[in-house]
Amino acid sequence: MRRPSWASPSSARWRALRPPAEAWWHLQSGTRPSYLAPETPEGESDQLVATVSNLGDATSTGQVTITDTLPTGLSAKSIEAETLEGTGGIGLNHVACSPHPLVERPLVCTVTGVAPFEAVELRIGVTVDPGAHECKQNAPDCEQNLLSVSAPGSKAVSIERPVTISEEPVPFGVEAYEVTPEEEGGSPTTQAGQHPYQVTGTLTMNQTAISHSVKGNVEGHPVALAKDLAGLLPPGLIGNPTPFGKCSVTQLDHGECPADSVIGVVTVTVNEPVSFGGLATFTTPIANMEPAVGEAARFGFFAASVPVFLSARVRSGGDYGVTLGGGDIPQVAAFLSYKLTFWGVPGVASHDNSRTQECLHETREVALGKPPLGACKPLGELSPPPFLAMPTSCSGPLITSGETDAWGHPLPEGHRLNFEETEPMPAMQGCSRLPFEAQVNVTPDGTAASTPTGLSVDVHVPQGSILNATSLAQSDVRDITVTLPEGVEVNPAGGNGLQACSEGLVGWEGFKTYEDEPGVSVASFTPKLPEPEEPGVNFCSTASKIGTVEVSTPLLPVGHHLVGSVYLASQNENPFGSLIALYLVAEDPISGTVFKALGETKLTESGQIIGVFKNNPQVAFEDATLHFFGGERGPLSTPSRCGAYKTTASFLPWSAEPWDEASETIESSSTFDITTGPKTPAYPQGSPCPGSSLPFSPSLTAGQDDHHVRELRGAVADEVNRTFQGDRQHLGVDERVADDRRRRTCRAVGLERHRQTRLMERSQSCRELLRDHEFGVFEPGLRAHSTFRVGDLEVQARPGGAARRARRRGRETGRELQGGAVGHLEGNRDRA
Repeated sequence: MRRPSWASPSSARWRALRPPAEAWWHLQSGTRPSYLAPETPEGESDQLVATVSNLGDATSTGQVTITDTLPTGLSAKSIEAETLEGTGGIGLNHVACSPHPLVERPLVCTVTGVAPFEAVELRIGVTVDPGAHECKQNAPDCEQNLLSVSAPGSKAVSIERPVTISEEPVPFGVEAYEVTPEEEGGSPTTQAGQHPYQVTGTLTMNQTAISHSVKGNVEGHPVALAKDLAGLLPPGLIGNPTPFGKCSVTQLDHGECPADSVIGVVTVTVNEPVSFGGLATFTTPIANMEPAVGEAARFGFFAASVPVFLSARVRSGGDYGVTLGGGDIPQVAAFLSYKLTFWGVPGVASHDNSRTQECLHETREVALGKPPLGACKPLGELSPPPFLAMPTSCSGPLITSGETDAWGHPLPEGHRLNFEETEPMPAMQGCSRLPFEAQVNVTPDGTAASTPTGLSVDVHVPQGSILNATSLAQSDVRDITVTLPEGVEVNPAGGNGLQACSEGLVGWEGFKTYEDEPGVSVASFTPKLPEPEEPGVNFCSTASKIGTVEVSTPLLPVGHHLVGSVYLASQNENPFGSLIALYLVAEDPISGTVFKALGETKLTESGQIIGVFKNNPQVAFEDATLHFFGGERGPLSTPSRCGAYKTTASFLPWSAEPWDEASETIESSSTFDITTGPKTPAYPQGSPCPGSSLPFSPSLTAGQDDHHVRELRGAVADEVNRTFQGDRQHLGVDERVADDRRRRTCRAVGLERHRQTRLMERSQSCRELLRDHEFGVFEPGLRAHSTFRVGDLEVQARPGGAARRARRRGRETGRELQGGAVGHLEGNRDRA
């Protein structure tokens, strides 16, 4: 088991090592309208809007200096700035900007005392110079606007953002979209598995410009009112809302959400001319809500006099990343932009000054020199749990994108307008520091030898680190390979009546690759189960079900598990084109999360069973348990001898680098015991353990009925197979065959199981009897009683027609495996 290279500090030490509270900055730059016309009409101007937000945990100290350098082709005509205090109005602290005329570059504005989650907005009136370079939105050849900020005690920050100059009309869509994970102090989070200080997502809609607003400013208005808006977060970037309190809709409406339910802060800008006179910006806490059916999580906030809800859903069937967004956005105000900040560890004391609306207001008042009123009460958690964890893979960049539609032209999910990130997220590093541990436990339902059995396979991955804010999260499991002991075999009798599930019924969509994991093929399925579900019609039939699956994860509420079934895939007509493959399908009906996985089953030359599940979802799970059905039709059978049998498993973490997978793979094993022979009427608790020899002395006596011994398959046939495949065991054979015309005897006694030993055939009957031994099939075509004895085994012969129909049914259902069973065998057997 790998461990991080640093020791996890105690909570008290961790708090002591935290850097002092400070301001840090988040910058945005855009234009109104989103496309600037190549030639500005005489006497008019458009706007370049630059926003500087304090996303730190303290009010800025000293003078904050904001500079903006316009790109080539733009000329400044005016400049104004104000603070946005977050309740729909403007702040009271004064912003001083460069005097007119605006001929010098860069343009400079200064301000003091910017409180946490307070913003300064610069509005620069600009015109496009004749001959300015035209470009498409976010094209690499666009000229860049340079915005920067500096202040004593905080890190200087600057960004460059493109300015679109085009004659084309502004389309409905997104002008800018970014997601930024941050450490305390504002540096980007790049450590894999880290619980970041916070993650901030910003989005600005494409806008047109209104030159004559109620306030007399050039104000933006969306091209169309957005109806649905969602961001697709990278796989592995997860949030765990289960340890936190929840706010009810009533509490949200009255601004009374419990402090332990607040997990971040949001700033929203809208255009609402009636109640707010045009542009208005609101800053308010984000609360953890009780999710609705079909949601993995729900968050809410109250802005512009309306509640707004964000839904988190897992992209089931694909990369299993989280999609976060809002549906049916209220139309009471025209939505323009948001800045969502989710805290990595919401309970830390540095967030106390932003945990409620009263705290945000008091913090601004204190920044203006007013005394505190005591509205902010510390949460007082000694060991607060984390909410966010970064991905545990370092093999590719983190990719985020989104989708939206308009009220005037609504579209179904998956068919909406897509938009890409305008600034890439930092790639993860330090995967070698991540801990990784996994165990396997395999237990048969019974301990009797040579018996069809159910079998439980549990993969356990400890997840304590994902609930510990002071340690790195454990790596997610990428590949799982489980090798069952020799002797655990496919039970031929399990094929009787069993069907298989086709690719179409399970919802298979093929192997896909994603940008964030280059070169990795991920199994892709439809994201949902059919409604209503009709087994055999629109989903896998009940007769193709061979077991159950249950997955527990700390990301779901206590008692909520993903529960489902294991299905046998169609033979050869499955994604691997293999003899045996498995589909796992499980669901949490409350969150709507559906888990589908594809497993390949391999058989070695000796018949040993190996199960492989590759490129599993980058989601933390604690236990994944498969239980294969037992009984006479169970798909597996126990070994033929008593003793201890060891299962081995290997696990590859997502944190493994491509060149280091072998050394990063860990091994685990599990042992179970076979303690008795098979259960028989004479031995209901299990017969004595089979000995070291393998007696095999069948006696077949002819009868008068017109039945033919057409086939003998399964345990006995398997032993004969092994005889002629050179196993180094002894097999005594005493066979007697007779028909109603003449009696013939075939004997071969004391046969040595050596590769150089050949069966001494005494008669034509013996040659016919053993003709098809390599396939485990006897077809001597001899008349015999419908029931005969083979040692302790009772063999029921079938008329030829019935045998042929049995073979045909086996082929049609894809279950005629090596050593398959058509004859019915009961009794004691002893195999090597």
